[in-house]
Amino acid sequence: MDEQLIKQLMEHISSPKKVAEEKKSKPEETALKLKENFDSLRVAHGFQEGQLVSWKKGLKNRKYPRYDEPAIVVKILDKPLYGDETESGSPYFREPLDIILGVIINDDFEIFHYDRRRLEPFKLTI
Repeated sequence: MDEQLIKQLMEHISSPKKVAEEKKSKPEETALKLKENFDSLRVAHGFQEGQLVSWKKGLKNRKYPRYDEPAIVVKILDKPLYGDETESGSPYFREPLDIILGVIINDDFEIFHYDRRRLEPFKLTI
């Protein structure tokens, strides 16, 4: 591993306060981001099975798919499912999982449940 990279990692490990300070944003920026993400969450899309979708900016809460990667709609559920997360402090507590997507992970087709409010039609950028 590169010595400079090791040095940077050691600085972050030895100084958690420094890392926390780097992530801190101004209240005005946070307020703007909250409003933008809330407005985006409220925009509904009429998805169909077989349609390609991706995360809306700022609303990704799962590991897959990555930002700007497509997933395919496998099924839209009539009634949302709710996970068995019992801690109200979890971001997954009472999240309505109302769409099933297929993603490619290590060349394999995997299927997961998601909250469709966080998704938008996939836009291919060339």
